[in-house]
Amino acid sequence: MLSTNGNTVVGRFKMVYGYRNNNQKGKYKMTNQKENRRRGTKIAVLVLAFILAIGCAIGGTIAWLTDTTAPVKNTFSTSNISIKLEETDAVANGEGTLEKNYKMVPGEVLVKDPKVTVEGDSEACYLFVEIEKTTNFDTFISYAVADDWTALDGEDGVYYRTVAASADDQEFYVLVDNEVTVKDVDSATMEGAGEVYIEFTAYAIQQSVGEVADAWAEVRVLNND
Repeated sequence: MLSTNGNTVVGRFKMVYGYRNNNQKGKYKMTNQKENRRRGTKIAVLVLAFILAIGCAIGGTIAWLTDTTAPVKNTFSTSNISIKLEETDAVANGEGTLEKNYKMVPGEVLVKDPKVTVEGDSEACYLFVEIEKTTNFDTFISYAVADDWTALDGEDGVYYRTVAASADDQEFYVLVDNEVTVKDVDSATMEGAGEVYIEFTAYAIQQSVGEVADAWAEVRVLNND
């Protein structure tokens, strides 16, 4: 409504204007602060993301000094010692023993060639030969053990030798010249001879068991003697 009282009108205008103006400034001020905070937060987030991205990129491209060896493979194979005892014309008696029979004629030389073979690919071993005989054997027969066998101290009739590992068979004869000799005895002694025999048995055991005496002791245990 138009009025002549301009002051009143102006006054109202000023009041309305001033009121709106003050409120508007406050709104602008508050709005600007909020926007500044939001912008600052966004910038901080962007900066942090940038730093993280740079860090990841740097970390991903670091080259450490490294090296790797070829693998070492250990394969274990079996080992063994294998021997055999043979004599020309000796035959199996069905009880696990080879036998050969002789006729004693005074003064005769008889071929007797017991031979121990350490078969190829056997490990290094002590090789023993045990000679057992009847108490009357030496009355009728003479013989000698080959020089490359050594009598084992404290063990009557036991001889040994050391044998190196080899891919080939190794043969060792037991008696000198592979023979025995019938002694000159009279008929009466011959008639009362009874049973006369000599027996050879061979054993082998790995050298790493210890000294030769220890090796023989182990042989006896393993053979229940």
